[in-house]
Amino acid sequence: MAVEIRLFGGFQVLQDEAPVEPVNSRTARSLLGYLAVQAGRRHTRDLLIGQFWPEEPEEYGRKQLRQALYQLKRALRGSGSIGLDTGRDSIGLIPTPEVSIDVAEFERALGQAAAATNARQERAFLEVALGFYRGGLLDGFYDDWIYPERDRLERQAAEALDRAGDLARADGDYQAALDLAYRRVQVTSPEESAHRRVIRTLALLGRHDEAIRHFETAERILHDELGIEPSAATLDLLRAIESDAATPPARSTTGIHDPPLIGREAERSRVGRLLDRAPIGLG
Repeated sequence: MAVEIRLFGGFQVLQDEAPVEPVNSRTARSLLGYLAVQAGRRHTRDLLIGQFWPEEPEEYGRKQLRQALYQLKRALRGSGSIGLDTGRDSIGLIPTPEVSIDVAEFERALGQAAAATNARQERAFLEVALGFYRGGLLDGFYDDWIYPERDRLERQAAEALDRAGDLARADGDYQAALDLAYRRVQVTSPEESAHRRVIRTLALLGRHDEAIRHFETAERILHDELGIEPSAATLDLLRAIESDAATPPARSTTGIHDPPLIGREAERSRVGRLLDRAPIGLG
């Protein structure tokens, strides 16, 4: 019986592609998430009690832990394959071939991308990894343990989107690069470098008006969320795009305008170089 544990974008458990009986306790769901993120590791009951019920008396915490484990076992009954090992002193989620955890699959694919021997293979593994990333880790949950893990995985997703976008541009696949750039903005909205990727890629597609409108959107986000103005790198990119947009495209020998940016290699290269020189992060 195949089990799939999804932690990106919320919480969901499937058995043979069908949702399992709902786990009503939010703490039980968070506990399964904790064990799943660290699948293969065992945790003492005392550690788990301190993690999930730090302000409560020890006996109360032990009772709550027992109840949470009972709810998980009830929801997952009939699926010994999930590997939920509840020993007398320690508890762990033991990986088995029948269990798929999206966080583990995401990180496994990233490792395969890092070990790839060519750009095409690397891009393929990055696309597999990003297919698992449906949103922040356990979105809607606010337990203390989640925040550092959520931030770590979000950064990995952002880096994967950047790298996949770079590879797509290198292949001349600008539409795929644009899709990845828009997704990158969704992952880390206030990050200025992510918006520059969108602006640049729109310019490479010849969609200058959209690039300028996205600059205006980014300008508002930076002002409203961070209280800052666009950096010199972003303003330089905007000026290059405005200059490129004002330059009439070369005409073919038949008198029909060439497609966007054909015959404008100098301008396209200049726009590209501006973002390539732009610093990573908010600068």
